[in-house]
This record gives sequence, structure tokens and C-alpha cells, in this order.
Amino acid sequence: MQHSIKKLEESRLEIKVEIPASDFDQFYSKTLREFGENLEMPGFRKGKVPKEIIEKTIDQKEILTRAAETAVKENYSKIVSENSLEVLGNPEVEILKMALKNPFEFKVSVSVIPEVELPDYKKIAFEVKRKKIEVTEKEVEDALKWLQKSRAKFSLKGGLSQKGDWVEIEYSQDGSSLQKDAFVLGQGKLIPGFEDNLEGMKTGEEKEFELDKKKFKTKMVSVQKMELPEMTDEFVKNLGKFENVAALRQSVEVGMKKEKEISETERRRKEVLEKITQKTEMKIPDILIEEQKKRHLENMKKQVSENLKMDFNQYLEKIKKTEKDMLDSFKELSQKQVKESLVLREIEKKENIEVSSEEIEKEVSNILKNYQKEKVDLEELKSYTKEVMKQEKTFQLLESLSK
Repeated sequence: MQHSIKKLEESRLEIKVEIPASDFDQFYSKTLREFGENLEMPGFRKGKVPKEIIEKTIDQKEILTRAAETAVKENYSKIVSENSLEVLGNPEVEILKMALKNPFEFKVSVSVIPEVELPDYKKIAFEVKRKKIEVTEKEVEDALKWLQKSRAKFSLKGGLSQKGDWVEIEYSQDGSSLQKDAFVLGQGKLIPGFEDNLEGMKTGEEKEFELDKKKFKTKMVSVQKMELPEMTDEFVKNLGKFENVAALRQSVEVGMKKEKEISETERRRKEVLEKITQKTEMKIPDILIEEQKKRHLENMKKQVSENLKMDFNQYLEKIKKTEKDMLDSFKELSQKQVKESLVLREIEKKENIEVSSEEIEKEVSNILKNYQKEKVDLEELKSYTKEVMKQEKTFQLLESLSK
């Protein structure tokens, strides 16, 4: 077999292959035998029909076509493997020459993972610094107050509402459909001036008022007095394994700091990756973007079904969109995600980042503790876990550059 590989535009390759006549004859003979295995003819046992009779019984073009399909598949796979080609999707095959006792020639066009020209990613990562993590006294106090409110006692109030009361209301704006809400009066975070108009109302009372040229109609459904428990050592002991208020305060501060550190890590990783990607040159094959768009669409269908309890076609009718409209809406996001994924992949290659089978097995075992094993595709899970772990190691490497 002889072959040549030519680079085309848009990260595509053209592979031309010539198989000697003697080799193609072997594919032809093998195909003949396969046809003969299931051929039944009077006077012959099944699978024992002579070659000459098979050729007279089966159209030679059909035999040649199947022999060519096998020759293409086997030789294309061999070329891909020997040249370490990272092909995408199914190849486009064109038969150039096909006849008995002659060399067999064909041509294949296929998309491949694009060449990625990375910038100085180490310098970029070094320049993106971590922000200092601080937890203020006010943040801790606000968290403790939230804990108090979560354990508050409520009792119906016969008098007029005032700030600090728990109120339930119904309201409409400019004749719109009725809406309901419940909140601590003065802390509901509604539009400025709205809650001022609720102050002094009693249960069952209705009221109309205007704000920013909008007319509101409200009804006070209920007014409840909210009593917060005192922040004492006895109170915090009921919240968990805390000896006193100081221990709870320390736990809250540590927890908030940890959350902020996780958030800052995610922020910095996103910024580093975006900046590296912006300065990276590559031509992304359409097939990768289309596949990513389809994944977004499938996720959307799942969310509509699970969250809205609605058939996706009904949903499209409701928002007056087509499935193509939704696919097209994912184009820009998909381009960004594919490019970032290819950037990470290229950095992994350059830095020789690998994950051992022991690491994968350990992580998969931890994941499976929360799932029923019979409902999990183990090989798919291992493959996914490997990629996630490689990405994590890549980000850790980039983070280490700015320390």
C-alpha cells in the first residue's frame, strides 16, 4: 500500500491511497467467500459453492463494491494509526479506480484536531494574580443573623404592620395577574418605596398606590410578629457540635473563607483560560462546534422536560422558536468552549500531564459510592474522570506559576 497525506483548509486532510492489484485481489477473494458462506444452491452444501459459480450468481459490481468497502476501512484505519492522526467524525470516501487485476485507488477527506499555536501561557498565568481573601466582621454578623432568622418564632399579629414583621402579601402591577410574596418588612428588597406603603397596614387590608408611574394594588394577607432567639451558648449548642457562640462564630468564618477561596480559584482559572485562549491561533473544524451545539440542545431538552414538565416542541411553540433557532443561539458559546477545551488539551500535551490508572480507579470508586453501579457505564465514567483529572492537574500547574 502507498499513500500520501495532504493538508487542506479548515483543519482537514486529504489521504490518497493505492493498493496493489495482488492485495486488492485478496480482498476480492475474501468477499467472495463471505458471499458464498450464506449462498444456497441445488447440488451444493451451504458454504461449499465453488468460486466460479458464485461469480456468475452474484453481480460482480456488488462483489467489487463490498471488497472496496473492506479495503478502504482496513487501510484507512491502518494509516490513521501509523501516522497518529487525530481524526474527527466519519471520513468522506471517493473511489478513484476499482477493477479486477488492477491497483485499487481511493481518496479520503476527513477533519482532524486542529493545530494549536499557544501563546506564552506561563507568562499569562503568572500575570493573573489571586485576590486576597478576607471575611469581614459584618459578613460574619450577617450570617449569624440569618441563622437566628432561620430559627425565628412567628405569631399572628392583630395590630398594624411595622418594620421587622413577617408579612405575606398579594399584589398586581398595572392590572397584571396577581402575584404573592412573603418577607420581613423592610428587608424584602423590593423596588424603593414599595415596602414603605405596606407599613401600617393590617391583615386583610387592601391598598392602591403609584410608584414611578406604575400603579400597584396590594392586599395584606397576614402580619406576623417575628421573634428571634437570643444568640447564647445554649442556642448554638442546638445548631450542631458547637460549645459556645465563639466556636460557632469561628466555624462560620472558616466556612465563609473556604467558600471565597473556592470562588476565587474558579474566577482566576476562568480569567487565565480566557486570556490564553484569546491569544491562541487555531482554525476550529465545524464538526466540533456542531457537536457542542447539539450537546447544549440536548441539555436544554432535558431541563425543559424535568423543570418545566413540558414537551420540547410545545416549549418551542410557546417561545416562538424553532429547533434550528435554538441550535444557532448556542454557536458563539460553543465556539468559545471548544476553543478553550483545545487550549487546555494542548497545554496538557506540552506539559506531559498524565493521570495514572490507580488515580482514576480511586476517583471512580469515590464517585460510585453515590450511584448504583448497574446504572453506570463504567468505561465511559473512567474516560470522563480521566479528562476531568487531567484538566484539574493542568489548572493546578497554571496556578502554581503565580505563587
